Amino acid sequence: YHDPMTCDFGGKPSTTTTAPTISSVTCPVPEGLAPGESVQLKLKLNGQQTTTGFVIFTWYYAPTSYGVDPRPLTGPTTGNTEVTVAEPNLRFTSYAGEGSPKCKFGTAVVDGTVVPGTGSTTMLKCLSPAQDAGSYALQVTHNGFEPYADTGESFTYAAVIAAETVV
Repeated sequence: YHDPMTCDFGGKPSTTTTAPTISSVTCPVPEGLAPGESVQLKLKLNGQQTTTGFVIFTWYYAPTSYGVDPRPLTGPTTGNTEVTVAEPNLRFTSYAGEGSPKCKFGTAVVDGTVVPGTGSTTMLKCLSPAQDAGSYALQVTHNGFEPYADTGESFTYAAVIAAETVV
């Protein structure tokens, strides 16, 4: 590690980095990248010397809210209700692990599965996790890295009632 270390996004430097570890460094995305734009991402070890290796970085814009219609909005406290979130022109992408789209029910995060919709609509399916009875904000992230966006809806968990005797 050389101080100062910065990231170079296709010739646009980041302003700061967090303290790097042996396997990772975190750099804020600089202003001026357009949503969907792909650039070479390189490290600058001392503010001047650039590494020879690079990765392709694609900037995905994450709006603060989605105009979605998640359904259904209720399920049992035991979870496993399949919730579908649809959005026209949304770039839900499917990666393994951390880069996968996710749904958040309150503070509980679950992985999502991307399925094709009609036209340019992409759909994300998530299984609700087990939670206590009540309503929880339903949020989504399209790649697991961007901030979660509010769907404008809540998912309500209802207690499962079992009948022991039928009269």
